[in-house]
Amino acid sequence: MDDSTIEFACHELHYNKKGKCMAIPPQPNSPIPKQAKIMALQIIEQDGLVWIWTGDAAKAKSSVSPGS
Repeated sequence: MDDSTIEFACHELHYNKKGKCMAIPPQPNSPIPKQAKIMALQIIEQDGLVWIWTGDAAKAKSSVSPGS
């Protein structure tokens, strides 16, 4: 897979930035089920940490400060 996907180590599934499953390496010849998707979340990396916004994406700030 290209580097625009994320791989979940526990099951090896690859997801794109929209949350759609793009590959299932342990089962390369099987079709990818339509329900194999995850919710996309707003994230940023700042100060050596990954900050995840689980709320309404429209209300996410463009930056996160500790304690705010």
